[in-house]
Amino acid sequence: KRIPQSVKGRRAHPPKPQKILIEEMNLKEYSKALASAIASTANKSLLKNKSSECPIVMDNSFEKLTKTKQVISVLQALKVYSLVEKSKEKTHYVSGIRHRSKRTKFPKSVLVVVGNGGLKAARNLSGVDVVSAKELQVRHLAPGTHAGRVAVYTEDALKQIKERFEK
Repeated sequence: KRIPQSVKGRRAHPPKPQKILIEEMNLKEYSKALASAIASTANKSLLKNKSSECPIVMDNSFEKLTKTKQVISVLQALKVYSLVEKSKEKTHYVSGIRHRSKRTKFPKSVLVVVGNGGLKAARNLSGVDVVSAKELQVRHLAPGTHAGRVAVYTEDALKQIKERFEK
């Protein structure tokens, strides 16, 4: 497998990357980007026709749900589950990636931001990301640099986000 001339072997003299692949960012610049990404989840013009209510804030009992069916019923009551179904329909295979890395591409649908621990019941839904407030990043709020993702926050998560910006 490691022989250059064999099938699926390594390349003999591959091109070396010259450019910097990971660009570093200033802390103040990143915190402003995070603040604007959080604000974009409440901007109705950016959300367009995705959700009638924005932002969606739930009480802390939402974190204690253990079954995926319970989460689905809550998302249906919030009229956001149609985004999950649309993500499931638009899931497709990426051509040329049969044996390496991820084969399927899932469009992003709803972001669930929780305070303490994780909501494991929502992990299996298509396009849904569950993130704790401490680990929240700009890439979760604006995937592919497109701001305006539908987000469901819990009360604890909002408190932790507020504490994060008060520092």
